[in-house]
Amino acid sequence: MKYISLILFVTIFAFSCGKKTDPVAKDSLERASRPENFTVSATDNGVLIANSEDMYLLVEKAVVKDEVCSEYSKLKIIDPKETFLDKDVSEGNVYNYRLTAKTINYGMVSDSVVKQVTYSKPPKVISAELERNSDILHIKVTTSEPFLRMDLFSGDKSIIQTGKNTMTAPLESLSSRLSIVLTDKFGNKGPAYSIDLTSEQTLPENQPVKGLSAVKFDNELRIFWDSSKATGYEVQVCENDSCETFETALTYTVYQKEFDNCLSIIVYATGGGARSEASSIRFCK
Repeated sequence: MKYISLILFVTIFAFSCGKKTDPVAKDSLERASRPENFTVSATDNGVLIANSEDMYLLVEKAVVKDEVCSEYSKLKIIDPKETFLDKDVSEGNVYNYRLTAKTINYGMVSDSVVKQVTYSKPPKVISAELERNSDILHIKVTTSEPFLRMDLFSGDKSIIQTGKNTMTAPLESLSSRLSIVLTDKFGNKGPAYSIDLTSEQTLPENQPVKGLSAVKFDNELRIFWDSSKATGYEVQVCENDSCETFETALTYTVYQKEFDNCLSIIVYATGGGARSEASSIRFCK
């Protein structure tokens, strides 16, 4: 009898020693947290939805026309830390994306969040020309599409905003790593274009030209200067408020237009997208 009681006790004890879990509050089982860590953004190939949550993300989609939203249809359940590209979009069309989080362990769902996207290919920077004059950085960009706004970021902070394709900034206010982001009229942002100011190839330091002179021979004016390490030169010849600009890889240029009295001549050393400080003279007949 003692042995039977001992076996029964051990059996009951063994079954009671399974893995214990903390009790789950009833309220926490009723509703998951609304999704916050996600992005919905236009790309060249469609609308990209990135799920940075630790939960599943249920994505539903509706087309908006004349401010009337169609019925939502299920699009995709995105796994945690995964992305989905919706390619079924058209230029200029408006779409609502309804996002609902779903927990992994208990399958609870959250309240939904709706994000609206007017699809268009986002503008992006194709190239950027950098020019440094003294302590000022000049930037001129070539873009893939028209844009509404251009932001210059120094680190994570937007320090300049403009609607033009050019901007200037004092070098002392900039970090060594910059980025440019374009936004279109629908609010779609293009990819960041990075600029590294520590790269000598990107932003060389050109020295001003020396020995700038001009001599008139018959009907032409010959302008020349000393040789330097610059890869090119930019020459501006101005009479009153009218100016002409020449670019050359040589250390001279020829101005063949007639002029009444005096000319202002300005020469910059150029290379690698940068321009030196100006060297100038005034030439009179």
